[in-house]
Amino acid sequence: MLKRSRGFTLIEIMLVIVIIGCAAGIVVLSLPGMGSQGDGDIKSLSERLGATLTQASEQAMLEGRTIGVWVDPQGYQFMVRQKKQATDGEAAANTLPVADWDDQVWVAYEKEKFVTSGKFPEGCEVALELGGLALDPEENRLGMEKQEWFTQNQPLEERQPQILLLPGGEITPFHLILTQAAEPGEDEAANSVYRQIRGDESGKIRVLTEDEVKAEESK
Repeated sequence: MLKRSRGFTLIEIMLVIVIIGCAAGIVVLSLPGMGSQGDGDIKSLSERLGATLTQASEQAMLEGRTIGVWVDPQGYQFMVRQKKQATDGEAAANTLPVADWDDQVWVAYEKEKFVTSGKFPEGCEVALELGGLALDPEENRLGMEKQEWFTQNQPLEERQPQILLLPGGEITPFHLILTQAAEPGEDEAANSVYRQIRGDESGKIRVLTEDEVKAEESK
Protein backbone atom coordinates (compact mmCIF):
# COMPACT_ATOMS: atom_id res chain seq x y z
CA MET A 1 0.00 0.00 0.00
CA LEU A 2 1.29 3.43 -0.91
CA LYS A 3 1.73 5.86 1.96
CA ARG A 4 0.52 9.40 1.45
CA SER A 5 3.36 11.91 2.03
CA ARG A 6 2.61 14.92 4.23
CA GLY A 7 3.89 18.35 3.24
CA PHE A 8 4.62 21.38 5.42
CA THR A 9 1.88 23.86 6.29
CA LEU A 10 2.31 27.61 5.73
CA ILE A 11 2.44 28.21 9.49
CA GLU A 12 5.26 25.67 9.89
CA ILE A 13 7.23 27.29 7.07
CA MET A 14 6.75 30.79 8.55
CA LEU A 15 7.83 29.55 11.98
CA VAL A 16 11.03 28.07 10.51
CA ILE A 17 11.75 31.37 8.73
CA VAL A 18 11.30 33.35 11.97
CA ILE A 19 13.56 30.93 13.89
CA ILE A 20 16.26 31.17 11.20
CA GLY A 21 16.00 34.98 11.25
CA CYS A 22 16.33 35.09 15.04
CA ALA A 23 19.34 32.75 14.93
CA ALA A 24 21.02 34.86 12.25
CA GLY A 25 20.37 38.03 14.25
CA ILE A 26 21.93 36.50 17.37
CA VAL A 27 25.03 35.53 15.39
CA VAL A 28 25.38 39.01 13.90
CA LEU A 29 24.87 40.75 17.24
CA SER A 30 27.41 38.43 18.87
CA LEU A 31 30.22 39.37 16.47
CA PRO A 32 33.09 41.49 17.85
CA GLY A 33 32.12 45.14 18.04
CA MET A 34 28.41 44.44 17.59
CA GLY A 35 27.56 44.24 21.27
CA SER A 36 29.35 47.31 22.62
CA GLN A 37 27.35 50.26 23.91
CA GLY A 38 28.06 53.95 23.42
CA ASP A 39 31.17 53.27 21.31
CA GLY A 40 31.25 56.82 19.87
CA ASP A 41 30.56 55.68 16.30
CA ILE A 42 27.11 56.63 15.01
CA LYS A 43 27.62 54.66 11.80
CA SER A 44 28.17 51.30 13.50
CA LEU A 45 25.71 52.05 16.31
CA SER A 46 22.89 52.81 13.87
CA GLU A 47 23.57 49.61 11.91
CA ARG A 48 23.67 47.62 15.14
CA LEU A 49 20.47 49.20 16.47
CA GLY A 50 18.70 48.63 13.16
CA ALA A 51 19.70 44.94 13.29
CA THR A 52 18.58 44.72 16.93
CA LEU A 53 15.18 46.23 16.11
CA THR A 54 14.70 43.68 13.34
CA GLN A 55 15.76 40.91 15.70
CA ALA A 56 13.39 42.17 18.42
CA SER A 57 10.49 42.33 15.95
CA GLU A 58 11.12 38.70 14.99
CA GLN A 59 11.41 37.79 18.67
CA ALA A 60 8.03 39.45 19.37
CA MET A 61 6.45 37.20 16.72
CA LEU A 62 8.24 34.13 18.05
CA GLU A 63 7.20 34.81 21.67
CA GLY A 64 3.71 36.00 20.75
CA ARG A 65 3.88 39.22 22.77
CA THR A 66 4.59 42.93 22.38
CA ILE A 67 8.11 44.30 22.84
CA GLY A 68 8.50 48.04 23.43
CA VAL A 69 11.41 50.37 22.70
CA TRP A 70 11.99 53.40 24.92
CA VAL A 71 14.25 56.18 23.59
CA ASP A 72 15.63 59.33 25.18
CA PRO A 73 18.52 61.66 24.22
CA GLN A 74 21.01 59.49 26.14
CA GLY A 75 20.13 55.99 24.93
CA TYR A 76 17.52 53.29 24.40
CA GLN A 77 15.95 50.38 26.29
CA PHE A 78 13.91 47.41 25.06
CA MET A 79 11.00 46.58 27.36
CA VAL A 80 8.20 44.03 27.86
CA ARG A 81 5.04 43.82 29.96
CA GLN A 82 5.12 41.87 33.21
CA LYS A 83 2.62 41.20 35.98
CA LYS A 84 2.44 43.82 38.70
CA GLN A 85 4.06 42.83 42.01
CA ALA A 86 5.59 39.73 40.49
CA THR A 87 7.34 37.26 42.75
CA ASP A 88 10.98 36.32 42.19
CA GLY A 89 9.86 33.20 40.35
CA GLU A 90 7.56 35.16 38.05
CA ALA A 91 10.25 37.76 37.38
CA ALA A 92 12.65 35.02 36.34
CA ALA A 93 10.03 33.64 33.93
CA ASN A 94 8.97 36.96 32.41
CA THR A 95 9.33 35.58 28.87
CA LEU A 96 5.86 34.03 29.20
CA PRO A 97 2.97 36.08 27.75
CA VAL A 98 0.28 37.29 30.16
CA ALA A 99 -3.28 37.79 28.92
CA ASP A 100 -4.35 40.75 31.09
CA TRP A 101 -2.57 43.83 29.70
CA ASP A 102 -3.99 46.17 32.38
CA ASP A 103 -2.53 44.02 35.15
CA GLN A 104 1.01 44.46 33.83
CA VAL A 105 3.79 47.05 33.92
CA TRP A 106 6.69 47.74 31.58
CA VAL A 107 10.03 46.24 32.66
CA ALA A 108 13.44 45.92 31.04
CA TYR A 109 13.62 43.16 28.43
CA GLU A 110 16.44 40.70 29.09
CA LYS A 111 17.57 38.20 26.48
CA GLU A 112 20.77 36.16 26.27
CA LYS A 113 23.10 37.37 23.48
CA PHE A 114 20.63 40.17 22.70
CA VAL A 115 21.77 43.72 23.43
CA THR A 116 18.57 45.20 24.87
CA SER A 117 19.88 48.60 25.97
CA GLY A 118 22.56 51.06 24.93
CA LYS A 119 23.83 54.61 25.12
CA PHE A 120 24.23 57.08 22.29
CA PRO A 121 27.74 58.48 21.70
CA GLU A 122 28.74 61.72 23.39
CA GLY A 123 27.82 64.70 21.25
CA CYS A 124 25.11 62.76 19.39
CA GLU A 125 21.87 64.66 18.81
CA VAL A 126 18.76 62.46 18.90
CA ALA A 127 15.38 63.17 17.29
CA LEU A 128 12.36 60.89 17.14
CA GLU A 129 9.24 61.00 14.98
CA LEU A 130 6.26 58.67 15.36
CA GLY A 131 3.97 58.45 12.37
CA GLY A 132 5.30 61.80 11.19
CA LEU A 133 4.85 63.51 14.59
CA ALA A 134 8.11 64.82 16.06
CA LEU A 135 8.65 64.24 19.76
CA ASP A 136 10.55 66.84 21.75
CA PRO A 137 10.55 68.18 25.32
CA GLU A 138 7.98 70.88 24.48
CA GLU A 139 5.56 68.84 22.36
CA ASN A 140 5.73 65.28 23.57
CA ARG A 141 2.35 64.39 25.02
CA LEU A 142 0.71 62.74 21.99
CA GLY A 143 -2.69 63.61 23.44
CA MET A 144 -2.10 61.64 26.63
CA GLU A 145 -2.64 63.60 29.81
CA LYS A 146 0.54 64.10 31.86
CA GLN A 147 2.46 61.62 29.69
CA GLU A 148 5.97 62.85 28.92
CA TRP A 149 7.43 60.76 26.11
CA PHE A 150 10.92 62.19 25.69
CA THR A 151 12.05 63.04 29.21
CA GLN A 152 15.75 62.71 29.93
CA ASN A 153 17.10 60.38 32.66
CA GLN A 154 13.67 58.92 33.39
CA PRO A 155 13.72 56.08 36.00
CA LEU A 156 13.14 52.62 34.53
CA GLU A 157 9.85 52.09 36.40
CA GLU A 158 8.42 55.31 34.90
CA ARG A 159 9.37 54.65 31.29
CA GLN A 160 6.71 54.12 28.64
CA PRO A 161 8.09 52.88 25.30
CA GLN A 162 7.33 55.06 22.30
CA ILE A 163 7.82 52.25 19.75
CA LEU A 164 5.89 48.98 19.90
CA LEU A 165 6.90 45.78 18.09
CA LEU A 166 3.73 43.69 17.84
CA PRO A 167 3.46 39.88 17.75
CA GLY A 168 1.78 40.09 14.35
CA GLY A 169 4.91 41.67 12.82
CA GLU A 170 3.58 45.25 12.75
CA ILE A 171 5.51 48.08 14.43
CA THR A 172 4.87 51.70 15.38
CA PRO A 173 5.97 53.78 12.35
CA PHE A 174 9.00 55.82 13.41
CA HIS A 175 12.02 57.82 12.28
CA LEU A 176 14.94 57.83 14.73
CA ILE A 177 17.49 60.45 13.65
CA LEU A 178 21.06 60.45 14.96
CA THR A 179 23.34 63.39 14.14
CA GLN A 180 26.90 64.12 15.19
CA ALA A 181 28.44 67.44 14.21
CA ALA A 182 32.04 67.79 13.06
CA GLU A 183 34.68 68.81 15.60
CA PRO A 184 35.66 72.50 15.66
CA GLY A 185 38.07 73.20 12.83
CA GLU A 186 37.01 70.16 10.80
CA ASP A 187 35.20 70.26 7.47
CA GLU A 188 31.54 70.10 8.55
CA ALA A 189 30.30 68.54 5.30
CA ALA A 190 32.99 65.87 5.30
CA ASN A 191 33.12 65.00 9.00
CA SER A 192 29.55 65.37 10.30
CA VAL A 193 27.58 62.11 10.58
CA TYR A 194 23.85 61.60 9.95
CA ARG A 195 21.88 58.39 10.15
CA GLN A 196 18.13 57.82 10.13
CA ILE A 197 16.62 54.54 11.31
CA ARG A 198 13.18 54.10 9.79
CA GLY A 199 10.45 51.63 10.64
CA ASP A 200 7.11 51.31 8.83
CA GLU A 201 3.83 49.69 9.83
CA SER A 202 4.65 46.43 8.04
CA GLY A 203 7.73 45.87 10.23
CA LYS A 204 10.39 46.83 7.67
CA ILE A 205 13.35 48.60 9.31
CA ARG A 206 16.03 50.49 7.35
CA VAL A 207 19.10 52.58 8.15
CA LEU A 208 19.53 55.54 5.76
CA THR A 209 22.25 58.11 5.17
CA GLU A 210 21.41 61.78 4.66
CA ASP A 211 21.78 61.44 0.88
CA GLU A 212 19.44 58.42 0.85
CA VAL A 213 16.86 60.34 2.91
CA LYS A 214 17.02 63.32 0.49
CA ALA A 215 16.68 60.98 -2.49
CA GLU A 216 13.54 59.39 -1.03
CA GLU A 217 12.00 62.75 -0.12
CA SER A 218 12.60 64.07 -3.65
CA LYS A 219 10.59 61.26 -5.25
